[in-house]
Amino acid sequence: MSPEPRVWRNRTSESGTRYHRARLVDRDGSVLDQSSFTGTITAKIFDLDGETPETAVYSNASNLISSWVFNSLQTWEDDEDGYNFEGYITSNQYAYEGGHSYRVCFYLNRASGTPGDGALAVLFENKVEWQLGA
Repeated sequence: MSPEPRVWRNRTSESGTRYHRARLVDRDGSVLDQSSFTGTITAKIFDLDGETPETAVYSNASNLISSWVFNSLQTWEDDEDGYNFEGYITSNQYAYEGGHSYRVCFYLNRASGTPGDGALAVLFENKVEWQLGA
């Protein structure tokens, strides 16, 4: 039985670009890079407080691996190891509503012949704060 996927949780405001960073690794802890994936990255947003939380309120399947997956770990504030994935959603792509929680899912297809063939889901949950006076 495979472990439950990690869900990266954070708080954000209603407007602006939201960056979603994660460290992508294999089951053995090896860091993945661009050659580990094929095709494009699909991004989907689900409004967990909406009337139909199981239906995506936003979907985009044309995100380039070379734009969102790094071949080496990048420095960040979460730990000393770093991240190698950075997806983003701009407020022009989808406008979050204050007081709602959203599940943001990025789906990457593993290159054939690599351990873990198939889809890799990178999951985030954003709690959106009201932006007063905007």
